[in-house]
Amino acid sequence: VSIKGLANLKYWTYRDVLQKPVEIPRSLIIVGGGPVGCEIGQAFQNLGSRVTIVAPRILPKEPEAVQQAMTDILVNETGINVVTGKVREVLRRIPGEATVLLEDGRYYVASQLLVAGGRSPNIRDLGLSNAGVKFSAQGIITNSNCRTSSRNIFAAGDCCENSNRYSHYAAWQAFVATKNALLPWWLRGGLGNKEVLVPRVTYTKPEVAAVGYSLQECEQYYGANGRQWYSIKVPNSYLDRSVAEGEYTGGFVEVYIHSNGKVLGASIISNRAGELISEVAIAIQNKLDVKALATTLHPYPSYSAALQKIWVDAAARNLLVNLTSNPIAGAFAFLMSVFNKGKREQATRSQ
Repeated sequence: VSIKGLANLKYWTYRDVLQKPVEIPRSLIIVGGGPVGCEIGQAFQNLGSRVTIVAPRILPKEPEAVQQAMTDILVNETGINVVTGKVREVLRRIPGEATVLLEDGRYYVASQLLVAGGRSPNIRDLGLSNAGVKFSAQGIITNSNCRTSSRNIFAAGDCCENSNRYSHYAAWQAFVATKNALLPWWLRGGLGNKEVLVPRVTYTKPEVAAVGYSLQECEQYYGANGRQWYSIKVPNSYLDRSVAEGEYTGGFVEVYIHSNGKVLGASIISNRAGELISEVAIAIQNKLDVKALATTLHPYPSYSAALQKIWVDAAARNLLVNLTSNPIAGAFAFLMSVFNKGKREQATRSQ
């Protein structure tokens, strides 16, 4: 992060907070509203610090509805002061305090500063050019097998160009790189020609999770909502489990579905978003349609009941569309599904 005056000031990064004991500051300014800034900010606010988060947006990768909901949670549920703006300069006017000056002239003072403005690969001093390894400012360039431009050198994790910088993705890349480096060619395999599906989770309370296409990407690739694709949203207030646990009522589970019944993506705000998103990821990765998902029983009262409602609603919607557009074909498809279900049940009983 390039901020004027930052080099002259002692500040924290997430490493300082996670890798060694630190005192709880009276007040803390966090520069950056991404997952790390939100997670650490909420933690320190709950531990007694007066936290201010300065960022153009909260969770900028997420849909606007998620950004607004999480801003509301941080401000009204957690008590954090969220300041919308860009930092121009940081300085120390008073001993023991940091002053953050914004581009519009506003300034904020705290006893500690934490910078959570993102990371970049630290590869300049590795001598990659001497080894024939191509790289850019974004990281080491690799193919789908995690192989670099030097045939016998592989790379994995955050040091790679265009990498999804998540621990679970880095672990998957490490597995692929190790397999391709050590095993004979017929046992090797890459990440595949298609992009590997990478779920992401922000571990605030409630959690925020997403996978697959976002709302904006669905609109970009398939046009307006309701044509080639549609979305179904279930608010937390619908779920008995959420109500019983006093969960934030502004949260929701929203899934984006193609008109052919295939799942495109999802956004979730829930205390169990990190667990719920895995079911959606499995559905996308394995091209499961909503009819198959709708006939999978989910236990009550669980958070996953929100997903079952979505699958059932989507399957019913698709059936209704088929019946309306082509009554004969729709009725035939419905009867065949009932017939096939009966055959499966009969086979199960005979076993």
